[in-house]
Amino acid sequence: MENQFRTLWLRRIALLLILSFSCSGLTGCWDYDEIDETGYVLFLGLDRGVENRVTLTAQIAVPGRISSNGGGGGGGSDTPIKGQAFQVVSVEAPTFTGAFNMMTSFVDRRLSLKHTKSVIFSEELAREGIMTYLSVMARFPEFRRSVFISVTRKNSAKEYLEKLTPTLEANPAKNSELAAGAANFLGSIPAEPYFHYFYNDAKSTDSDPTCFLADLQRLIPQGAGPSVNPDEWIGEGSYYPGELPRSGGNPREFIGGAVFRDDRMVGEINGNEMTALKLIRGTMKTFTLSVPDPLMPDKMIGVNLQIRKPPQKQIDLSGSVPRLHITVYLEGSLIGMQSSGISYENPNNRQLVEETINQQLNEYMETLVDRAQHEFQADILHLGKTVKHQFRTQQEWVAYDWLNTRFPQAEITVEARTKLRRFGLLRKNAPLSREVSS
Repeated sequence: MENQFRTLWLRRIALLLILSFSCSGLTGCWDYDEIDETGYVLFLGLDRGVENRVTLTAQIAVPGRISSNGGGGGGGSDTPIKGQAFQVVSVEAPTFTGAFNMMTSFVDRRLSLKHTKSVIFSEELAREGIMTYLSVMARFPEFRRSVFISVTRKNSAKEYLEKLTPTLEANPAKNSELAAGAANFLGSIPAEPYFHYFYNDAKSTDSDPTCFLADLQRLIPQGAGPSVNPDEWIGEGSYYPGELPRSGGNPREFIGGAVFRDDRMVGEINGNEMTALKLIRGTMKTFTLSVPDPLMPDKMIGVNLQIRKPPQKQIDLSGSVPRLHITVYLEGSLIGMQSSGISYENPNNRQLVEETINQQLNEYMETLVDRAQHEFQADILHLGKTVKHQFRTQQEWVAYDWLNTRFPQAEITVEARTKLRRFGLLRKNAPLSREVSS
């Protein structure tokens, strides 16, 4: 009996040793890529081709130069400038995969999409439909679903990538991440511009997708554009990419968003409407807003706002058309005033500012809702994601035909409710000394 017990334990130990040695043989970097043999594609651009169906443009990193340079160089499609951090190449082919294979044949290294950060489509291609290309990317093993999706307004994707010149960040990929991260504190940039969300929204029966809207800096120098009446003002979110009155910095601009119906681009929204979109969706974190001074309309007040709680959506499907009421709750801080001597810390004056903020945000949201229903006929508001919970089965929801029939006909009202709770480091705003004496 003792011998049988000892034999059993010896067999177990032998089996464990065999398994240990077998597992050690399976470990290791069997799928590694030598960094000096691989070309990492940071950005991809797609345009309608001239000699073939599609033009694929790739911005390829030069790893040693990214780590050693103090700044990224501009890209050109011919010969790389000595010391630049990336090179831009392009090729035309009948398909995305065909273009990628052709590109690999004349680039020094094997190309990889493991570190791709963004895919940029030209507006021409986006209006034709981009699911042909998204489906290929979704199946591609190296392609990550955290990639940013963008559409260029006037310039081709090729030209856009060739003229990108990061200024404060040498690594173009990091520069792209920082630009997308600005959505955490800017209301005018999409909060979820990732491939994963875009692809799912384009395929779903309850919503339509949006993405980054990008373009290059306008050619008109700052100050040479149309003159504005000094007594009037233009909100900081009233612009589209390629229209900002600015100078210096990276020539690329992100503001507003591209609107899609399924996989086809049907329009664009500016920064103010993107702010309204994020408020209705509930994806807003914090943002700043300029509003007219209610007691001195020629002056401005700056406020910093954030979502107080998720938007409340009241749904009524009992009538012939669906009715929805959306209430957005915000709280914020007064961070700047152009007028002096008016104490907005006073509860009565503070209420005036809150009403002004609500009125301006209501205008933004009402404009967006009207355009989404009648101009775009696309549920970029993602209201269908809430409405579908009123149905017991998927079959009932599909039969309701929300996107094609119900959403354009729906009666949608919006309401913003704001509370100012903080006023910076000043307890009370005192008037100037001469104003007191007068």
